[in-house]
Formats: sequence, C-alpha cells, structure tokens
Amino acid sequence: MQPAVQLVAESDLPLDHVVKDITPEMLSEEDPVRDTASVTSEASARSAQPGQAEVVGLASHAPAPPRLTSSPRPPDRRLAAVFPARDAPSPSAARAEPPALSPLGQFGQEQVLVTHIRSPSQFYVQRCAQEPQLRELMRRVAQWCRGADSQRGRHTPPPGKNEPCLAQYAGDKLWYRARVVDVYPPREGRGPCEYEVFYVDYGNQARVLEERLRPMPSALGRESDMAVGCTLWDLVPADGAALWSPQATNAFASLVRGEVVVMTTINQRDALREVELLKMPNKNIKTDSPQSVRDHLVFISQANFVGAPDR
Repeated sequence: MQPAVQLVAESDLPLDHVVKDITPEMLSEEDPVRDTASVTSEASARSAQPGQAEVVGLASHAPAPPRLTSSPRPPDRRLAAVFPARDAPSPSAARAEPPALSPLGQFGQEQVLVTHIRSPSQFYVQRCAQEPQLRELMRRVAQWCRGADSQRGRHTPPPGKNEPCLAQYAGDKLWYRARVVDVYPPREGRGPCEYEVFYVDYGNQARVLEERLRPMPSALGRESDMAVGCTLWDLVPADGAALWSPQATNAFASLVRGEVVVMTTINQRDALREVELLKMPNKNIKTDSPQSVRDHLVFISQANFVGAPDR
C-alpha cells in the first residue's frame, strides 16, 4: 500500500527534498477514464425503463435524432412527459406499478422539413418519414390532371369555400391538392372568379383563377394532409409585442426554411402542434452541436420564453 498523500507548506519540506517530474508511468497508475461509449449505452438503458416515453424511431438510412437538452428555464411537467428523468430507479421503484404513459409521450421526436413559414407561431412542416408517400401522391395528382377525366370534370358549378380541389401553382405550373379558403367574385361583374386556396401538403396559400382549378377525385381526397401546422412552444415576441416583427420571422426563417430539423411535439393546441425544433449540426464542423431554435431566438433578443420578464 502506498503512503497517504499529505499537503505541506514548502517551508516544512526537508532541505534535501527534490520535486519529481510527473511521468506517463505515474499517470498510468491512476484509474482509467470510463469510455464515453459505455456511458452512453448505460444512459440509453436507463432511459428505456417501462412506462417511459420512447423516442420515435427514424428510417434506417437517417441518423438518430439527438436528445433535446433542457432550456435555461424552470422544469415543466409537459417536458417531463416527453423526456422523463434518466436516473436509474431504486429497487423499490422497480417493483412498483409503472406509471401510465402521458398522451404527450406518443409524439416523441422526428425529422421534418420546414416548408412554409408565416411566423414563429405558425409554420408548416412535412415529416421526412412520409417523403415516399408524398412523392407517390404527387405522381398520382400530376397523372390525373393530365388525363381526359380532369378536363371533362372541371368544376360545374365552381368550388365553394372550404371545398377540396386541385390547384395549379403559378410558380412551377404543377398541380397540388388544395382547399378553397375564399372566393372573390369578378370585378364589376365581368371576368372569372378568383380563389384563395390553401395547399394542404405544403402549408402555403395563393390566389388562382378558376381555370387553374380541377375537381379533387375521391381517391386523392382520402389521403391525409401532409403539411403539419406547428407553433414554437412556450415562446412569445420580445418586449411584450403582440405580433412577431419581420426581423424575428426572418431570423426564424434563416435557421429552418427548407432545412431538415428534429422536431419534438410538446403539446397539441387546436390545429397547431406546440413544438421544439433542433437544427442539425454542421457535418463539416467537428465541434458543432444541435442548436435549439427557441434558445437562439431568445439569445438574439427576438423572442422571450412565456413568463420570462421583458428585457
């Protein structure tokens, strides 16, 4: 057994004492540092206890999403429903009846593509896992609109408000599934009507003429909408403003528009999901890490967390 180490003042050392240099051999006598991979595997094992929320799995070709780190705010019971404590349970807890899984736990995490942004409180995403289904749906829409049935089946009478239809988008001349939001009669009673339509698989709106509409066949109408409406959870405009500023919306858009991000659903509010978004790290930067979009907007003074004092 080696003698115990004791700290003494320099004046108490013997006159002939020589300070030895630290060598690699001396360092090797210490306990080795635990391997990071083993720590990660143990943490994963702890997080998979019965009754806890599971993270939604992704396709085999996609990387697993990172775990959401907590924001610098007091813990919230809604977050705890999705991300339960990762400490290992005590023996008595292991024998107890597992708690019922919160309905919020069914959402978990998933990779999404942000397709349209109105503000940080209203934007639309598509699930990456549904990309093959969306491609097939778009193929069927294009095929039907090229067919004779589409030409013969033009709206007679024209569609009304909230009715489904197929609408041609002026930007690329392609046809998409849509829903009529509003109908504008011709000016001075002459010319065709104009229709405000909502593209249900992408989340954007446009005004089109009646000639750019086709009826929605029942086979295409049975498919669920691909665009998922979302709002950033627990976030409000900075300085107590009632509406998001253009600067805040542009800052949000510069982070996520057209980007694949990791989305965590915290809650469902009316037709919108309250979510957290994580921007994926830059693969070309070794030290880069996932970035919370909410935390970034607060950091650049474009948003506040709900209940946080105004700056």
